[in-house]
Amino acid sequence: MFAYSEYNDNDLFLNISQNDESAFRELFRRYAPKLQPFIFGIVKNEMVAKEIVQDIFLKIWLKRETLSTIEKPSSWMYRMASNLALTYFRRKQVEKKVMLVIQSETSHSDTSDQENLDAKELQKLINKAVKRLPRGRRQIFTMSRESGLSRKEIAQQLGISENTVKKQLGVSLKFIQQYIQKTTGFYIPGILLLFMLFK
Repeated sequence: MFAYSEYNDNDLFLNISQNDESAFRELFRRYAPKLQPFIFGIVKNEMVAKEIVQDIFLKIWLKRETLSTIEKPSSWMYRMASNLALTYFRRKQVEKKVMLVIQSETSHSDTSDQENLDAKELQKLINKAVKRLPRGRRQIFTMSRESGLSRKEIAQQLGISENTVKKQLGVSLKFIQQYIQKTTGFYIPGILLLFMLFK
């Protein structure tokens, strides 16, 4: 196993550009705890800060083929965080029609649908996937996600083994990944889904 914790940011970006999910997981571990309080300091809203962190890592994964050209990954991510925070304020301060005009003027004609996907849209896909889970599996998943129960607590309430709960949660996560991939045509790493699924 590679010691990704010893990699510098440029090495991580290079590996991520080559579809290395383990490198993406290390980047997430390294920067999510730093970016969220930084963003919170700007927007003063924990939920919005978390959504922006989701957007950042979603964009990193979707644009991973271009990461090897970025010379200063840390600065690039913090700049993205600042831009998204400012966008949040702009959307709060202007009328909806004006906002749409601004977005149309600043959008690039070659921007792909994948690049336009944001955390809220991905969350909608996740919710649709959850609704398609079998009843029993959906119950276990909902108890974990929405009620915040541990695997042991779920097992006790349902009268099943903790290992069964663990397996069912894993199958559910895999199903959600496959649903999103089938619907959008691209794969979302488990670490990003887990961050969005469980508060």
